[in-house]
Amino acid sequence: MKTRIITGLLLAIVLVPALFMGGIFLHAIIGLLVTIGSYEIVRIFKNKWPSYSLWLFPLLSLTMGVSAIYLPK
Repeated sequence: MKTRIITGLLLAIVLVPALFMGGIFLHAIIGLLVTIGSYEIVRIFKNKWPSYSLWLFPLLSLTMGVSAIYLPK
């Protein structure tokens, strides 16, 4: 429980300024969080999915995050 509280506080410390700053900084933080989250999901199901998919979802989410930053709006 203590680990979750510390992680939540650290996440809030990073995310709250990003929300106020907006722009590319916010997109980068959200892309990073999505990549980490998708990696965690893959770790949960690693015994049920083929081995080549272990990096597929984090890689795709990272690609989507980078393209959201650099593609023209």
